[in-house]
Amino acid sequence: MDQPPPLGMKMLNLGNAHRRHDQENQDDERISDDEFRAPGHRLVFFSYSSRQENSGSYVRSTSPAYGTLRGQNSASRKWQTPRRAKVATTPLDQPAGLSFTVDMCSRYDNLIPREAYAQLFGAERMPQSNWPPRYNVAPTDPVPIVRVDPRDGVPEVAMARWGLVPPWSKAIPKIPHINARAETVGDKPLFRKAFARRRCLVPATGFFEWEKRPDGKQPFRFTTHDGEPMALAGLWEYARIDGADLLSTTIIVTTANALVEPIHDRMPVILPATAYDTWLDRDAPAEDVSTLLAPYDPVLMRATEVSRVVNSVRNDVPECVEPIGQ
Repeated sequence: MDQPPPLGMKMLNLGNAHRRHDQENQDDERISDDEFRAPGHRLVFFSYSSRQENSGSYVRSTSPAYGTLRGQNSASRKWQTPRRAKVATTPLDQPAGLSFTVDMCSRYDNLIPREAYAQLFGAERMPQSNWPPRYNVAPTDPVPIVRVDPRDGVPEVAMARWGLVPPWSKAIPKIPHINARAETVGDKPLFRKAFARRRCLVPATGFFEWEKRPDGKQPFRFTTHDGEPMALAGLWEYARIDGADLLSTTIIVTTANALVEPIHDRMPVILPATAYDTWLDRDAPAEDVSTLLAPYDPVLMRATEVSRVVNSVRNDVPECVEPIGQ
């Protein structure tokens, strides 16, 4: 499945398929997913305008207020916080019709503007369409990834469904495989071929974990210490479902570092910028790649309590990333 499908593939509408727990792949995140449209190999514009989902409004910000990259090098880049958007619904810990067990990395944000991908991640090919800032990315959402196109070896941005669908699948898995464990990713049949040949960067500006408290779950947002964007270690695959080609991705998780561990025992693998080329190199020795699956240095990170607005996947608005009291 190394060869991507031809351009102009048709869209795949997975409908409103509710997901349930089962006993397979206990290492992977369990979640119910909502409607998703897969764009295929070349990007189309994804609209996140508000829509109705079960009994409540599905809030997706349509604000064009991307974070602004300033400066020409990593030492001088600064980020301007996007302007506030209104929350259209009361935040809920568990929206009607959706269920979560937050076992690993199940939510992150990506406020990186389109024009920064070439500078930050070495992307040489960009889609013709655009994508909005994401304050609350949830499983089965379409997300931008950076990968090397196997046809011509060009690093590119592509859009993928978060939740890996293996190439042998004839249907979308009932449980989306949003995470792969660093300890088993090279051996597990679901991931080992992608780990060997189809690695990608999953750009992000932060990820969320939750602390259980008597009054409910309190979200924490983990970012780099200076607020710079990060690249999470990911894998990608193609599958053909009902006659349509689907590009999907998963995020690799490892043991938590000293900063994350008080909140959660796992965290996504964050790759240093010096490792991007090695991670994307399809011919990199396995031992070189495996050494990158370590917890990120906690000194280079910070944790911030944020609004419980982010607890609901219905809310994808700036309040999701704002520190409490600010």
